[in-house]
Amino acid sequence: MAETAQLIQLLQKQMEEQRKQMEEGRKQTEALIAAFIGQTGQRELEKPSPKALLMVIPSFDPFDPTTELWDDYWARFQTFVGANSVPVEKRALVFLTNQSRVNYKLLSNLASQQSPPKDVNSPLRGTRL
Repeated sequence: MAETAQLIQLLQKQMEEQRKQMEEGRKQTEALIAAFIGQTGQRELEKPSPKALLMVIPSFDPFDPTTELWDDYWARFQTFVGANSVPVEKRALVFLTNQSRVNYKLLSNLASQQSPPKDVNSPLRGTRL
C-alpha cells in the first residue's frame, strides 16, 4: 500500500512538472508571436498563396507489380494528380518521390542508359505525365 501511495505521489509530481513545462512553452510562444507582430506590424498571418497550397500533396502508393498491373496503376496516378491539382511540370517529380527505393533505382538506371544519358532528378522536359 505504501508503494502505491509513493507511485501516486511520483505521478502527481510528474504531472505538475509537465504542466509547468507546458505553461512555459505557452509563454515562449506568446512572446514569439508578440515579437513577430512588433517586427512586422501584422496582427494576422497572411493566408498561403494557392501555389503554396499546391505544394502540400498527399502521398501515393509506389508501384508494386505483385499487386497491380501497370496500366491500372498509371490510370490511378493520373486520377491522383488530377484530383490533387498537381501542375503538369511537377507530375514527374511527384511520381518519382512516391516510388520505392527499388523502383527509383530502376528508373534511375534506365534513364542513365538512354542515349544521351538522362538524369532522373532533372525535370523531364518534353515528357508529359
